[in-house]
Amino acid sequence: FNVHRPIVKDFIQSMSEYLRTCHSISAKCEEQLDFGLVVLEGVLSSVATKYARRVYIFEPALASTLRDLRTASHDASRNTIHRLLPLRNSLSRFEQANSALVRVLENLLNDDEI
Repeated sequence: FNVHRPIVKDFIQSMSEYLRTCHSISAKCEEQLDFGLVVLEGVLSSVATKYARRVYIFEPALASTLRDLRTASHDASRNTIHRLLPLRNSLSRFEQANSALVRVLENLLNDDEI
């Protein structure tokens, strides 16, 4: 965990803004929100946005490659198949990250302290 990485700095900035917004909203309410749940909600929102962006990026690339495979001649299909390898690798990394995220979420949901 390196706090100097741009992705970490961006996350810290967005989480800070999220917490400020939640604080101003909860200040207007009679009931204060539990800080741990507010942070958890912010993290989940950030992760959901990140994964939605990834799916948005993958979808056109996959659709285009599959369309090219269906319509291409035999020789052109061979070239198109070579485009699948980087997509497969990216999707494999995406799947591994999703699996890790699911395990973390399951641990959080099973944690009695939350």
